Amino acid sequence: MLRSFLQSSQRGIENSFTLSSKSLSLMRISLGLSILVHSYYLLQKVKLFYTDSGLLPRQIDVPFKFEYLPGLSHLSGNAGWQYVLVFLLSAGAASLLVGYRPKLSCFLCWIILIAFSARAPILAYGVDRYIILVLFWSFFLPLTEHYSLGRASSENRNVQSLACAGLIGQISLIMIFSGLNKTNPSWMDGSFLQKQFDFFMTSRPMGDLLLSYPTLLALITKSVKWGQILSGTLLLIPRARNIAIFGIALMHISFAASMRLVVFPIIGLTSLVGLIKIKGPILKMEIGRKTKMFIRACLLYIVLANLSMLYTESLKPLGYLEFFGRTLALNQQWHMFGHKVNRSGWYYAEAIKNGQATPLWQSPPLEKLNNQNRYHFFVPTFSFLYFMRLSRPFFEKAQNRFTDFLCERHQNKNYEKVRLYYLEESMTADDFRRVRPPPLAVSYCDNKE
Repeated sequence: MLRSFLQSSQRGIENSFTLSSKSLSLMRISLGLSILVHSYYLLQKVKLFYTDSGLLPRQIDVPFKFEYLPGLSHLSGNAGWQYVLVFLLSAGAASLLVGYRPKLSCFLCWIILIAFSARAPILAYGVDRYIILVLFWSFFLPLTEHYSLGRASSENRNVQSLACAGLIGQISLIMIFSGLNKTNPSWMDGSFLQKQFDFFMTSRPMGDLLLSYPTLLALITKSVKWGQILSGTLLLIPRARNIAIFGIALMHISFAASMRLVVFPIIGLTSLVGLIKIKGPILKMEIGRKTKMFIRACLLYIVLANLSMLYTESLKPLGYLEFFGRTLALNQQWHMFGHKVNRSGWYYAEAIKNGQATPLWQSPPLEKLNNQNRYHFFVPTFSFLYFMRLSRPFFEKAQNRFTDFLCERHQNKNYEKVRLYYLEESMTADDFRRVRPPPLAVSYCDNKE
């Protein structure tokens, strides 16, 4: 009786959750492009965050939880090995782009992205988790029916498979629980986005413009939480799915126009492309019995994992399944912008040569502090800001390793030493020049080998 119930439930899910073959092919192309962009940003962080000579050597104890099991990036602390992994990631992304060996390409990108996230968890934010999950569900879907090497199919077909429910359900859960986890009172009183846009490291010109309209900004802030919950729910209703996609896409575009979120909005839009409904005949995908059981288990896990964010005490037994989630990289928490505003100060480093100070690393440029032309131009800066908030004694080690890194990076300029300063957000350039705070760290470059 239970077996017949499960079979009928599965048929109902498969009939309700179909995906268009053209949409999936377009998602494959978008996913390839997104991962290529992500690879570009990874390249700029390799020496600083992924090598034993950088801020996170493999042998150091770090005061934060590892969400993924150690992977390929842990095999060596050498920069060359990390560059090889970035190259393989780019190759997998290019292969996805043209539709060559999509399953192998998905697996290659998936396992390398997990490796980088496990190697430097302080840098693994929503975008890494989002890509990894979309790649996981894409592995079970037909991605090369259109716009790929050796395939010239022009007729769209609606793919019917339990894996379709996996991808739709995953995106739906991301939206619903991102909304439910916005528990900070500033989301309720409408002040969250105002605080976020007022922070120079995330705000774009559009965000600065919205600061001039506080009433409108408060209304937008309050609507985001409930808009995410509503749109995530509508994704589960076949006839309303395209409406939900339009609303979510509008949200991602708005965030991208007003805040510096690197590739997060691109990944969000990429996943939505695969969900767009297009009319066409049904294509029923035949998958093996063991694969179906595996997909069911994964679906059950992602539902429980998301519920556990809200009901931690009552879902403590989920702790026994943590290894399952970590092994498949299905563990997930959607707290991005949920609890607190990421604002603090900034860091300024200078090198000394013959008694003269030369700025090396700052955000924003010192002469532009508190101006409207605020611009976060050095990619590792934002990551380092999070990194430097860690508690002592790891905090102090990080500071000194960073100044050591700057000495090594500029060793051809024969600097004598490098000093790192922390500037409160309220401090102007004139304040800093008039009364310098004591440096956080000093490295003597002339003693470096």
